[in-house]
This record gives sequence, structure tokens and C-alpha cells, in this order.
Amino acid sequence: MKNGTIKNEIDRELAQMTFNQAMQKKVLSSKRRTISQKFLRYAAVFAAVILLSGTTAFAGYLILNKVNVNNSTLPELDTMKVINYKPLTAETDANGMIEESLVDYDVIESQMGISLPVSYTHLTLPTIA
Repeated sequence: MKNGTIKNEIDRELAQMTFNQAMQKKVLSSKRRTISQKFLRYAAVFAAVILLSGTTAFAGYLILNKVNVNNSTLPELDTMKVINYKPLTAETDANGMIEESLVDYDVIESQMGISLPVSYTHLTLPTIA
């Protein structure tokens, strides 16, 4: 069969098909499922609430996350880095803690082989047992 004859056969068979009245009524009068306006309104309100509360929370985070000391805002800290250091040469107790009084800040720096910032002198230095 040629393409033209196949098309003619299909057209002839489709021309013979008819819908009865009941089927025609069902197809033409069927209501498509549509999303109700009420649902769309609630979805829009929900999206607006999420958007506004998210931006408000983010703005509050940016404003209130600054560290203020004596009415002045401190600059942001540098990112933390892992440094290599020599462990302190001292005896540890059962918990791995070192109890030693070091009077001079330079002694700690020389024992560990690093330069410590002055603002960190109040912190407990890590120890490796």
C-alpha cells in the first residue's frame, strides 16, 4: 500500500464512526477539574507569608548578629585555620589536662613554636597527651 491509500483508508474509517447522543453529551458537558479560586488565594497568601517572614528573619539576623562592645560594633573575625604547633612539654593528669603556671606569654609561644594573638591569652590552650 502506498501512503496515499493508507490515509484514504483511515479517513474512510473515521468518517464511519459516530458518537451516540449520550456519549456526545458526556464529552461536551463534562466539567474539567480546575483549581478553585479559594485554593489559589490560600496558596498565594501562604507563599507571601513565607517570603515575608523569611526576609524579615534574614534581615534581623544581619542586624542583630553583630557583636557590640561598649556601644561599638566589633569587626568580623577572620576565618579559623588549623595551625601546626609543638605540644607543651609538661605532665598531664588522668584526664589529659596540664596544670602549669606560665608567667610569661613569650614562654608559651616559644614552647609551642607559634605566634599567639594577644586577645587569645585568656583561653585554655589545647593539649595533646
